[in-house]
Amino acid sequence: MDVYEQYCTSNNVSVDDNIKKAIIKAGISGELVLSGISLSAVGSAAVGSVISRLKNIFKLDVSDSLLPASSLSVLLQKLTNSQLLGLNLKGNNIFGEGLDALSRFLLKNRSLKILKLEWNNLGASVDGFCQLCHALSSNNILEALDLRNNELNSECAFELADSITRNTALKLLDLRWNNLGSEGGQSLLSALRSNKLLTDVKVQGNSIPAEIIAAIGLYNQ
Repeated sequence: MDVYEQYCTSNNVSVDDNIKKAIIKAGISGELVLSGISLSAVGSAAVGSVISRLKNIFKLDVSDSLLPASSLSVLLQKLTNSQLLGLNLKGNNIFGEGLDALSRFLLKNRSLKILKLEWNNLGASVDGFCQLCHALSSNNILEALDLRNNELNSECAFELADSITRNTALKLLDLRWNNLGSEGGQSLLSALRSNKLLTDVKVQGNSIPAEIIAAIGLYNQ
């Protein structure tokens, strides 16, 4: 009986064959791919617990799964002290409670280096996004952050720029296809002047004037 089946048996949870097969493959590849698979809170707890116990899984892909906030919260709680290096949460309509859980995760996690959040709804609440930026300010592990297509506006850009001036680990930031505007672009440009480590910033598709995009590009290596 594998670790996943043991967890399900111990916690009176039904075994999901798709998850079981994915975990077996992950034991070889190091990446657990559950893209498009709907996870309940119970299923998320099982996946998170298995990853924490199996020290040879370093990446998790739960993209395009439209995880309920409750499932995402449980999953991130279980992953907080894991060895995970890469997490793909693309296409999960993350906002509100889910965004709060993500912020708490970034505050406590000490292993994750790559976080993909493309195609979510992080900009729906500036206050919620502010909490995420606050977590990013004190997270000195994360190196790559993908925020494409998240309805981020100029206010979000201001908060993100402030966190950039304090962050000492981030190297890549992808902000393409949001609504940052001229003021948002300018705030990011100003932040880059005080952050010498962040050398790959993508801002196309944000209604940012060409001259500001070009100036940001000068900081890219």
